[in-house]
Amino acid sequence: MELLHTAFILPHLLYCIESWGAASKSRLTKIVTIQKRLIRNIHGLDRLTHSAPYFRESQILTIHQLYDLRLLIISHQNFYSSTKTNKPHTHTTRHQTLALDDTQPDKPINNYGLKHILYAANKIWNSSAVNVREIRQISKFKIAAKEWVSRSS
Repeated sequence: MELLHTAFILPHLLYCIESWGAASKSRLTKIVTIQKRLIRNIHGLDRLTHSAPYFRESQILTIHQLYDLRLLIISHQNFYSSTKTNKPHTHTTRHQTLALDDTQPDKPINNYGLKHILYAANKIWNSSAVNVREIRQISKFKIAAKEWVSRSS
């Protein structure tokens, strides 16, 4: 059953999650409910059984954890990209930028701004563990980030 989840359901959940993953709680309720039902079916549980321990046991991430993981991966790719054109430089200009781990995004003025991908990506990157952020190789980073996301939520 877990293999079916990974092969058929996970790709649909991950498709454009950067865009819709920050949707309001009421919009994601149906997906969360279906995901909980799936985890209960995988383990053959009653419909009233609490699902959180079984997500951890199966190493399946919830929709919110998948969103956080994707934002971490995007931030990592942005921070360690070899094709980055806006590298910080030593002389002062109006286009000088900070490294991603040094950024403090401006506080948005409304809820839409709080859910904007740039604000959310910086927030999750800054809140992640330093030892995870320092991993340069993307394959190792994905493993460490998934582990961190599953433990932190």
